Amino acid sequence: QAPGAQCLASVTPTAAPGPTEASLPAAPDVPIAYISVDHNLWLVRSDGTGATRITDSEVLAYSAKWSPDGSRLAFSIAHDGDQQLWLYEPVSGQARRLAWGIGGGFDWSPDGQSLVFDRALAGDLCFGASPLFDGIWIVDVSTGASYEMVPEANDYPLLSPRWSPDGTVLTFMEQTHCEG
Repeated sequence: QAPGAQCLASVTPTAAPGPTEASLPAAPDVPIAYISVDHNLWLVRSDGTGATRITDSEVLAYSAKWSPDGSRLAFSIAHDGDQQLWLYEPVSGQARRLAWGIGGGFDWSPDGQSLVFDRALAGDLCFGASPLFDGIWIVDVSTGASYEMVPEANDYPLLSPRWSPDGTVLTFMEQTHCEG
């Protein structure tokens, strides 16, 4: 358990679960996703060839995770003061925004049909701004429809949502204070 965080609860999700999470697919033909020192998202083959930049210099990429089947890549970026969740489809080479105002933590559902994320609409708890937190949300990657799974119950953020490998439990943390 991280300093300043406590386990708040585990909930049973209403979304359909499936196989386990995979941020680096086991398939040898699926590229490795990485964030460069200048915060761009890149894909490269496991032999180091075929490097392809996914994001441009106008955004800052922070995290990327392959879907459990390795067919899609979810990633978070900061752009115009907003942290956003995007989906990249390597077959088409297209990316689309799935959610805005994410707090940074996200995870694939085991069946690869949705993503869970923490939402932070404004501010920063540790640096004196007035934060507006908005619970744990789920977005359907096919339709882009999202809903709040776990509402924020007080003025503290719910962070780092994760699916259990069998998809029956969703865990997260509640940060109750910051030091520093």
